[in-house]
Amino acid sequence: MPGRDKQQKQLHTHSEKAFAQQMVVRGDSGNPVDYIFVYVNPAFENISGLSEADLVGKSVRDCPFITQGLQIEWFSIYSQLKNVGENTRMVKYNQSTHCWYEIAAYVHEPDLITLYLHDMAKQKEACTDVNPEAELAAIMDNLPLLIARFNSRLKHLYINKALERLFGIPFDQLKGKSFLDLADNSPTPELKEQLKARHEFLKQSLNSGKEQLHEGFLSLPEGRRLLSTRIIPERNGTDGKVTSLLAITQDITRQKETEDVLKESWERYKSIITVSNTGAWEYNRKTGYLWCSPEYFKMLGRKQSDYIMDGRPNLKVTWNDLMHQGDNEKAAKRFKDYLTSGSPGLYENSFRMLHKDGHWVWIWSRGQTLKKPDGSLTDITVGTHIDITEHKKTEQELLHLSRHDSLTSLYNRYYFEELINDTALLNQYPISIIIADLNGLKLINDSYGSNFGDELLKTAALILKQCCRENDILARWGGDEFIILMPQTSLQEASKVCKSIDQACSEQFKEEVPLSLTLGLAEQREAAGVLFDTLREAENNLNRRKLTESRSAKNTVLQTLLTTLAEKSFETEAHTRRMQAVGQIIGHKLKLTDAEQSRLKLLITLHDIGKINISEQILTKNGPLTEQEWAVIKTHPEIGFRIAWASDDFKHVAEDILAHHERWDGKGYPQGLKEWDIPLLSRITAIADSFEVMTNGRPYKRAMSKSDIKAEFMSCSGTQFDPELIELFLPVIDEWL
Repeated sequence: MPGRDKQQKQLHTHSEKAFAQQMVVRGDSGNPVDYIFVYVNPAFENISGLSEADLVGKSVRDCPFITQGLQIEWFSIYSQLKNVGENTRMVKYNQSTHCWYEIAAYVHEPDLITLYLHDMAKQKEACTDVNPEAELAAIMDNLPLLIARFNSRLKHLYINKALERLFGIPFDQLKGKSFLDLADNSPTPELKEQLKARHEFLKQSLNSGKEQLHEGFLSLPEGRRLLSTRIIPERNGTDGKVTSLLAITQDITRQKETEDVLKESWERYKSIITVSNTGAWEYNRKTGYLWCSPEYFKMLGRKQSDYIMDGRPNLKVTWNDLMHQGDNEKAAKRFKDYLTSGSPGLYENSFRMLHKDGHWVWIWSRGQTLKKPDGSLTDITVGTHIDITEHKKTEQELLHLSRHDSLTSLYNRYYFEELINDTALLNQYPISIIIADLNGLKLINDSYGSNFGDELLKTAALILKQCCRENDILARWGGDEFIILMPQTSLQEASKVCKSIDQACSEQFKEEVPLSLTLGLAEQREAAGVLFDTLREAENNLNRRKLTESRSAKNTVLQTLLTTLAEKSFETEAHTRRMQAVGQIIGHKLKLTDAEQSRLKLLITLHDIGKINISEQILTKNGPLTEQEWAVIKTHPEIGFRIAWASDDFKHVAEDILAHHERWDGKGYPQGLKEWDIPLLSRITAIADSFEVMTNGRPYKRAMSKSDIKAEFMSCSGTQFDPELIELFLPVIDEWL
């Protein structure tokens, strides 16, 4: 029963009052063309003599009890009920059952009409020879309804026993009295006003000659009661003038209290749904009617009144119009499978629905089929809708992160290994694999910083992506390695891609640093092999090429570093040559071997390479440095050590670079080494560096004379410099200058 909670359904199931609901069927013009039963309670089955199976899904035209026995023009009556809350009531005599029925119909929700029938008499004797007035009086005395008749002066002509009991006044005391008469003798002001109001209502009905419905309270001996009264004017048979009024009253106090409880329960339920951003739904399998709460449509930026989801004609939008086509068939099948399974378990599904502004909203739908008291399943399935769009976004982001490298946005190694094992590749042979290694990345990171290295990696990833074809799969394989899987690609075709990569790299520089990739290539021609074997073959080919290409690439990077350093400081090529010449003289006097002389020459070339990361403003400052600036300067031996250590070709001078600013007295930096703990070549480099500066000067320091230079070295012997080396070097000064 659409829109009805479980409490309300149980109420109607056990009610003695006959209850049914009918769905309005509209034609192309929008006007009602039929009324279909969607629910009847047991009491309705008893009155009509028809079972629920005989009625549900059938038109009112198919119910002989309604169309023939009661002889009511349902279509003309129902057509007047257009808005939610409108109602009509009547009393009808059934010729076939010889019973009087009170009938009430009202609009429960859009296009859903609720019908109540009340048997006004239990007796069913034949009435052929009975005076209708006498019969009606006898029936009325046995009814739970409150029946009264008034003359044209609104005086009581008759009240039945039920009304006597309610008022607590016998008919003899009421006969010939109006409500105004009773009001005059009312024990309380409240009852007096209530009786006057009822008198005015009777007066309006008498004057208009029309049936009227009145609902109001009466403060009676057994308590304050809410009464619903229908006034039926009775006319003279000759001139049609109203001669009396028949009042049929029902005590609806308990019904109203029940409705209030149900309404309060429904309001609480709606509040919970609203606060939790949850929509409710209800589906009737027998009628195909699907009801969704307003909260559900708010998730879609829409109004419930504009979108009814039961597939009836003349609707603005159907379920299929709103659901994503990629989810439609799957969602429909899943729901159908749940309904046909006969399972009382939980139904769960997710799908996308179209928001009014054009984006898709992910909905998580959960529901369960309701049970009857005996445990069997009903035709009603109820559930909730939850907006899980943000959850889906997070899920997709996590899935993306699990499959992609965060720096380059390429696939990561984990996902690439999954792809290699994918059986879909079995029909993609020949398959070629390219492995690419970014040359000198550690050297670059230690020289320019990891941020610079990251930017170079992203540039390399972009070049590889541009050179790949549409079906190629590119991933970051390791710290400085990339891998390309090329389905349906021969070795010759893959070689063309390698040439494209080499050409693109040769044209790419980042702040004067060249981008260099070494490539390894292998091919698997048939499914007989294992792709991981092909991958290892590509790695072996890469390693063989790196033996020849890597050294050249690192030397290129190193030369770039030295050029950059010369441009931003005083570490020029001329400065280096002069230092090397001095160093060779000292080395010759010390009788160093050729290998040691070569090592000393490389050390002097690289000794200040760590200054590459220090700002030009500090390196060329014309004046004394601040404490903070000195702290920055003192970091360059350690940076130089890391740069040299990053290359196998320079690693053997890394320790010497680290120590070239240590002092004989132990007051140098960065380690505070002293005397012979300082490497010999570092001690020689310190003397050569100082002599070159004293001899040629700097913008912030004038060149010194020979005598001043000798005096300076003599004063620093045994403190800053190795005294034995100074003693050896002093004659060189005389020869040099």
